[in-house]
Amino acid sequence: MLNHFKFCNALFNGMALLLMAAGMIAGPLLENSTLVACLAAVRTAVKTWTDFKKYHFKVAMRQFAFTTYAKALTELKTHVRGLPLEGLEGF
Repeated sequence: MLNHFKFCNALFNGMALLLMAAGMIAGPLLENSTLVACLAAVRTAVKTWTDFKKYHFKVAMRQFAFTTYAKALTELKTHVRGLPLEGLEGF
């Protein structure tokens, strides 16, 4: 699931960046304000969708959950191997 959120975050941010670059190039060359306005509107919609879905936050939370899970497993393994349970943190 983490890779899915990373992919979506990269895809939508890349798409927004390409639309912005296309608008910056097409604006001075074509002098067609309708095309530039459409590119800007689509870029704004893509960026708004990315912010609405909060992909960056989901990626950060998945990484935190994985790190916490790995730490808990390591801590349990060390206590199973013979360390006293007094130093075990609560879960």
